[in-house]
Amino acid sequence: MKRLLLMGICMVIPQILLAQVEDEDSPEERMRHETNMTLDPALGRVPFERLVQEREKLRKGLQDKTIKTAISGLNWYERGPNNIGGRTRALMFDPNDATKKRVFAGGVGGGLWYNNDITSAVSSWTKIDDFWANIAVSCIAFDPSNTQIMYVGTGEGWNSSDVIQGAGLYKTTNGGTTWALLASTTGVATYANNFKNTQKIVVNSFGEVFAGTQTGVLKSTDGGATWSVSQAGTSFVSDLEIGTDGVIYAAFGRGTFSSKIYKSTDRGVSWTDISPDNNRKRVEIALAPSTSGASQIIYAMADANTSANSPAWIKKSTDAGATWTDVTNTSILGTQGWYDMILAVHPTNPNLVIAGGNVIGRTIDGGTTWTLQSYGTPHPDQHAVMFRQNGNSYNEVVIGNDGGVIYSPDYGDAADAFPSFSTRNTGYNVTQFYGISMKNVAGDGYVVGGTQDNNTLRINSAENVIGDGTNVNGGDGITSFVDQDDPTIALISAQFGGYRKMNTTTSTSTSLGISSAQFITTADYDSQNNIFYSDNTNGTSIWKVRSVNTTPVATSYTTGIPAGTSFIRVGLTQHTLFVGTGAITWPFGSGGKVYKIVNFGEAGQTTTLIGTLGTGSVSSIAVGATENELLVTLSNYGIKSVYYTNDGGANWVSKDEAAHGLPDVPIRYGIFNPLDRKQVLLATELGVWSSTDITASNPGWGVTNTGLANVSCHQLYYRSADNTVAVATHGRGIFTTKLPVCPTNVVKTGNMSGTETVLSGTYINGNTANVIQTGANTTYSAKNYVLLEPKFETQSGAIFKALIGGCN
Repeated sequence: MKRLLLMGICMVIPQILLAQVEDEDSPEERMRHETNMTLDPALGRVPFERLVQEREKLRKGLQDKTIKTAISGLNWYERGPNNIGGRTRALMFDPNDATKKRVFAGGVGGGLWYNNDITSAVSSWTKIDDFWANIAVSCIAFDPSNTQIMYVGTGEGWNSSDVIQGAGLYKTTNGGTTWALLASTTGVATYANNFKNTQKIVVNSFGEVFAGTQTGVLKSTDGGATWSVSQAGTSFVSDLEIGTDGVIYAAFGRGTFSSKIYKSTDRGVSWTDISPDNNRKRVEIALAPSTSGASQIIYAMADANTSANSPAWIKKSTDAGATWTDVTNTSILGTQGWYDMILAVHPTNPNLVIAGGNVIGRTIDGGTTWTLQSYGTPHPDQHAVMFRQNGNSYNEVVIGNDGGVIYSPDYGDAADAFPSFSTRNTGYNVTQFYGISMKNVAGDGYVVGGTQDNNTLRINSAENVIGDGTNVNGGDGITSFVDQDDPTIALISAQFGGYRKMNTTTSTSTSLGISSAQFITTADYDSQNNIFYSDNTNGTSIWKVRSVNTTPVATSYTTGIPAGTSFIRVGLTQHTLFVGTGAITWPFGSGGKVYKIVNFGEAGQTTTLIGTLGTGSVSSIAVGATENELLVTLSNYGIKSVYYTNDGGANWVSKDEAAHGLPDVPIRYGIFNPLDRKQVLLATELGVWSSTDITASNPGWGVTNTGLANVSCHQLYYRSADNTVAVATHGRGIFTTKLPVCPTNVVKTGNMSGTETVLSGTYINGNTANVIQTGANTTYSAKNYVLLEPKFETQSGAIFKALIGGCN
C-alpha cells in the first residue's frame, strides 16, 4: 500500500454569511458528472440500452421466480413530497372527458399519472402503475379515430445527466384503464432500438401512428403491431406535429449542424425538405391549428451550435413551409436549448405563440414582440405546453416543466397582460432526489433531501405517511445531513458545494462559507464530534468545518489524493476519512481507488491507498463494525460494482460476479444492516437490492422493492433510533422502511389462517394448541430449528412449510 505524509495546510476561511446560491441550475454540469459516474469504461459512453435489457431480465426473473427477494419483510412506504412535481415532458387532455378537465402527465423518471380536474387547485394526481417495465415517460398521444386508444412513449433523449432510456411504447385500448407494452417496440423487435428514445407520437384520422425516434420517423398502420420507416435519418427526431388537415411535419436535430424540417402530405409515404437552415442543433416547431393547407402557419425555433441565451433563430412560415421569414428573437433558452425548448400556438389565434426554454414567454403579434416571464415564474425549464378548451375559449394553459405541472387560467388570453400561474402537483410525486437525511428520533417523520432543480426539501409528516415538501434552500439540492445527536441541527446544500447550517425547528440557515469545484459535491458529517467534511477542489483538498454545533469554522486541507474524488465517508475514529475516487474526464486515470486519511487536518496526517478496485467511479463507502470492514460500490456500467474487505483493505473481494445475480446497472449506494452486518442493502438504477450474507462467496443478490417502484435510487440512509431506512429515488420521491428485528424463542399457539410467515433467530415451537387451518398458507422459518409438538395440526387444504433460515 502506498503511504503519503501530508505537510501543507491551506488557507483558513472564516465563517461568513453569504447569499443563498442562485436558483438557476446547470444541466450541462449535471450531465458531465453523471456521464463520468456511469459510462462504461470499455465503450467510453453510457450504454443506456443495457438498462433496458436489465429491466427485461428483472421482469422475467420475477415472473419465473429465478430472482429472489433476499432480505425478507421489508415494505417501503411512500413519504412524498406530495406537493412538488418533477421534470414533465408528456401532457395530454383526455379526449374522452367532455369537460376537458382530465389530464394525463408523465414524469421522465416517475411514470404516467392522471388528474381528473386540472382547473381545481385542490385536485390531485393518481399514478397508473409504478411497475411498468419502464417509467421514463416522454410523450403521449391518442387516436382521433378511436379515442379509447392511446399511446405512451418512453425514454428521454435530450442528453441530460439523469436521462433514463426507454423500453418502447405502451398502448391502451380502454381509455387508459389498462396499458400494455407493444412487443413490436421492445426486446429483440426489428425497431426496438429506435424506440429507446421516443420524443413525440402523433396519430392521424386513419389511426396510423407516427413516432419520432432517435433514428427517424416510424409508421404503423396496424395499431403498433408492426412498423416501417416513414422518414429515415441518422439524425434525431426533435419534434413531430400533425395539422388539422392531416399533413405531418417532422423536425430533426440534436447535435451540431443537424437541423432539418420535413413535411408529408400523403400520410408519410413521401417527405419534402422544407428546412430554412440545415446548420443548427435542436429544432422545435408548432402549427397554428386555425390554419391549414397551403396557408398553414408554422413557427420554428432552433438551438445555436454554441451556447447562447437566445435561439439561433425563430422563424415563421405562412405558406406551409414554402418560404420562411425571421421573427424577433428573444433570450428564452438560457444556454440550454438542447435540454428545454417548446413552442405552442393558440388554437384560434395564430398570432399568440407560447415559447419555452429555461423561462417562458409569449407573443401576441405573431413574433414581432415577446414578453418573457421572470426566471422561476412559473418554475424554470419548460418542456410541454397545451391550451385547454372551455366552450369557445382557449385562455387556459397547462405547462410541463422541471417543477412538474403548472396551470394558468389566462396565459392564452391576449388581452391579459398580467397572467397568473399556479402549481398542480398535489399527489404528483415524480421528484428526483439526490440525497436525504432524517432526525435520529424514533417514530419521527422529519426527512430532508436535495433534488434536481426543485431545491432542498423537508417533509415533516407522520411516519409512513405521505407529506408535503417545504423548500428550505434554493437551486439543485444535493446532499443533506441531520445531526444524529442534536436533531435541531441540519446541513443543507446547493450545487457546487454551497452548504448551509440550518435550524430544523425554524428552517433558518446561514452559510458555512465553503464551495466546491464539483457541481454535485460529495460530503459527510461526523455528528459525534460536530465536524463536517466536504470536497473543495475535486479531492486534492477537502474542507473541514469544525464546531458545527456552535460557531462553524471552515478550513481547507490538502489530501495528497489525485483529482477526482467522488465520495467521502467519515470513519469510526475521530479525524479519519475514507475517500473514493472517480473520473473527472474520460478516459479514466485515478478512478476506482479508495484512500484512508488518518488525522485529517491534524498533526500527523497521513494518507494511505488501501484499495485499487479497477476502472470506474466509487459511488459509496460504508464502514462496518470496525474500520477494517468496508463495503464499496462503483457506479459505472460494465464493471464489477461491489467490493468487500474485512481486513482494512489488505484484501478485497468482488461481490458482483456473474453468478451473484446483480444487474449490470449503476450501483449508487450501499449500507450495512447494523442489526445484522452480514446483510447489505444497495440503491441501484433498478430499485433497491439486498444480500442476506455479504461475507458468503456468493452473496445471492435479490431485489427488495415491495411497495417501492421500478425507479432509479440514489441514496440509502439508516436511522439507529428505530432501525428506519430511507431511500432517495430519482423520479418517485422518498420512501422509508424499517429493518426487521428478529424475534427469538418463538412459541406459536392458537389458530393460523390466511398467509403468514413466522420468523425466529433461534427456534419456533408449534405447540399442541397450534392449528394451521384450512386455506391457510403458513411458513415457519427459524435459524436453529422448528419443533412441532405432538398434536400440532395442519388441516386439510392448508399449506405449511418449515424452513431452517431464520430472519434471513
